[in-house]
Amino acid sequence: KIPAHTNSSLRYQATLVLKKHQEEAHTQQMLPEYIEKYKPHKERACLVKELNNHHDNLKNMLNLHKSVYNFSFAPVHAVLNGLPNQWMAEVVAVVNDEFGIIKISHQSG
Repeated sequence: KIPAHTNSSLRYQATLVLKKHQEEAHTQQMLPEYIEKYKPHKERACLVKELNNHHDNLKNMLNLHKSVYNFSFAPVHAVLNGLPNQWMAEVVAVVNDEFGIIKISHQSG
C-alpha cells in the first residue's frame, strides 16, 4: 500500500488523467487549485527544482545513462496507447517476444 497520511512524503504524488472533450482538445487549462498554489514565482521555482532533483535521482537509480546492453541498465516500464501527432516510437532493442526498448521522439517537418 502507498502511504497517504499527512506525514507521508508521497501524499502529493498522484496523477489524474482525463480524456478531453472535443471542444477543449486544443486547450491546456490548469486546475484553479494548482494555479493558486504555484502563483508566486518562488513556489514555482521551488517546484521545478524539486521535480528536476527527483527526475535526476530516478535517472541515476535506473541507470538510464548506460547502454541498453549494459547489465545494470534498468528500463522504465510503459504502456503506449498511441502518440500525439508529430511523435513516433521506434523499437531500438528487443528484450524477448513480448518486450522491447522503445525510443520516443518528435518528428520535425
